[in-house]
Amino acid sequence: MKFKSFRAIAVSVIAVVVVGSTVLGVRACGAVPHQQFAKSPAVTLPAAQTPTAPTPALAPKQQLAEGELALRKMDLDIVGLLSRPMNGNRIKDAFPASAYKVNIYKDDGFAQANRLKVDLDRDGKDDEKWTIEGAGADLKVKRQVSPNDDGNYSEEYRLVGGAWVRKK
Repeated sequence: MKFKSFRAIAVSVIAVVVVGSTVLGVRACGAVPHQQFAKSPAVTLPAAQTPTAPTPALAPKQQLAEGELALRKMDLDIVGLLSRPMNGNRIKDAFPASAYKVNIYKDDGFAQANRLKVDLDRDGKDDEKWTIEGAGADLKVKRQVSPNDDGNYSEEYRLVGGAWVRKK
């Protein structure tokens, strides 16, 4: 076989493989609804578990009263993950590609996660502790914050009506 014939066959085979994989890739991507990617990329729920409307506790408030803090994107991602069932009793670094680290725990006697720890700067010291009770519309979250990143949780917030309300 001459080199020219071999080269023509090799180029043809490579072209068929590239075109075929491109067509299959486009067809596979076209089958996924775009709404699934509009949510947090770190947390995607199967279509059967996707909530149709946010619960009152999660719908971010447009107008904040004095002493209220808006929900962060991280907060929405975490609460979205909490709505999913857990396999085992711990999720270590639930969002590995993010700037923050979240460890989620399900203690004995609980059906879902009941507490978590957040390290905002990944320095090995937890900046926040959350205590979770209930689920869905009955979700109650207590957030304790260590403003100096020293393990002293001097600030406390509750998730109420789509905002963090500081405990007095």
